[in-house]
Amino acid sequence: MKILKTYIFITLFTFSFAQLEYSLKDQNSTSPTFNDFVWLPTYSDFITVHFFSTQG
Repeated sequence: MKILKTYIFITLFTFSFAQLEYSLKDQNSTSPTFNDFVWLPTYSDFITVHFFSTQG
């Protein structure tokens, strides 16, 4: 039962942050949107994966 409660909590916690809008500068030099600010509505018709990291 404890595992089920933990699973439900993690699922609800994840979905609570799933629809946040944000704006970030694209720093990928090979991207067609390089140096543009990209955000959620620009890609609303696509399934996207968001990964934030630092170099080094």
